Amino acid sequence: MDLRSSRKLEELFQLLEKWPVAIDEHMEYHWTPYGLMLEMREERLLMTSWLLDGQILELKPCLARWHPQIFMGVPQRLFTIKQNLMISCLCPSSSEGRDWFQMLKLQQQFLDRVGYGADS
Repeated sequence: MDLRSSRKLEELFQLLEKWPVAIDEHMEYHWTPYGLMLEMREERLLMTSWLLDGQILELKPCLARWHPQIFMGVPQRLFTIKQNLMISCLCPSSSEGRDWFQMLKLQQQFLDRVGYGADS
């Protein structure tokens, strides 16, 4: 990983008030109530968030609540793994740590809105 990407990740973790952490190309954290997976891919960050205790039985109601404009125009991918709703995006290479922080907060807000009772 290049120095610039490392610095952007440091900024993200400082904004999350989770600094210091070991910076690596692939990181996964379980900070209640969210899970977070970060992976650097050619100077771009693949960010995946999920609710640790959220159970989704159907994806369709969640998709109905998803609107691209709430994620600053960055495409998001919604999918389930073991009945956990996952939301993932590949952040633009021009984004900074503070942009990643904002995107993470938007993903978490979305999960909060649909994570419980979305199947009812």
